[in-house]
Amino acid sequence: MADRDGKPVEGVLILAYANREMRGRPLFVSTKTDRKGNYRLGLHQGGTYYLKIRDFYGGGRPQEGQILGFYGSGEAAPVLVTTGAATKEIDIVGNRFAGRGNASP
Repeated sequence: MADRDGKPVEGVLILAYANREMRGRPLFVSTKTDRKGNYRLGLHQGGTYYLKIRDFYGGGRPQEGQILGFYGSGEAAPVLVTTGAATKEIDIVGNRFAGRGNASP
């Protein structure tokens, strides 16, 4: 897990969903990323998953400055997982949320 400049991001979660929209409650949640941006996401069974990153586990709209992102370039891409096998080096790029709209004076 890294930012746009390729620097590791510490302390974020990876959320696994069964659908591309990645809404609602995730099926699985990772450990928080370490100082090198590494994480471990344990899945109970193989399948197709879509991965999203957030600063915390919880819903709602993102707040300014929070880390957001998903696996894929331009749109969410599936990750195919085989039961009993480890899938390694799924890199996700995160960005700080800049906020919505312009502040009024």
